[in-house]
Amino acid sequence: MKLSQIGKIFTAFVFTIALVALFACAAPQASAHEASHPHEGGRVMYVTATAYSALDPGNSPYTATGTRVRHGVIAVDPSVIPLGTRVYIPDYGEAVAEDIGWGVKGHMIDVAFDTHEEALMFGRQELEIYVFD
Repeated sequence: MKLSQIGKIFTAFVFTIALVALFACAAPQASAHEASHPHEGGRVMYVTATAYSALDPGNSPYTATGTRVRHGVIAVDPSVIPLGTRVYIPDYGEAVAEDIGWGVKGHMIDVAFDTHEEALMFGRQELEIYVFD
């Protein structure tokens, strides 16, 4: 094996370790408020969750209800979760349905974050959320 090949392998290895460390440090941590949040009384709903921010290309800084896109807002299909509904999302916290999205259909939600990077880290997840009617 040539020295240049070893260098490339070593660089790829170091980069992989750095990414693993970055994601481990950036993983969402439940706050004391979230850890003790009483989600009893909410009905369980299984949803596919994606993420967005006002800083994503093409997005408006305002929701469909006129509030600012920020942490604590979700976009919903209003025929499934009416606008104004409060929900609890594990590892995220409380949120209110204040937005709708062209791609949000059925049992799907779009979870708002303050930054594009946070939204990317959240990605797409299958979640159990608690809906408070």
